[in-house]
Amino acid sequence: TFMAGKIVFVDNDPAGDCGKSVKIEHDYNITSLYCHLDSAIELAPGTPVVPGDLIGYMGQTGAATGPHLHLSIYVYGVLVNPRTFLTGEPQGTYATPTF
Repeated sequence: TFMAGKIVFVDNDPAGDCGKSVKIEHDYNITSLYCHLDSAIELAPGTPVVPGDLIGYMGQTGAATGPHLHLSIYVYGVLVNPRTFLTGEPQGTYATPTF
C-alpha cells in the first residue's frame, strides 16, 4: 500500500470486472482499491497496513486482458489519478468507473 490505513474489503472471487481485490481506507478520507490480483494475502477487514506491507500479487483476474495491478484512489469518494499520490504532482481527476 502507498500509505498507512486499514483493510475494509477483500474479494477473493476472480470473476467480475475488478477480480480479486483489496480495498483500504486511509486518513484524510482517502480510499485505495487494488484490482486484478492473482491472490490476496490472508487479510481480514480491520487489519492495519503500512507502506511496504504485502497485500497481494499482481495478476489477471476479472476483466483484465493481461497481468497488471489496477490501482484506484478516491478522495472524498472522487476518483483521482494515482500519480498524484505516487509522484506528488497534480494529475487531474477522472469519471468514477462502475464495478
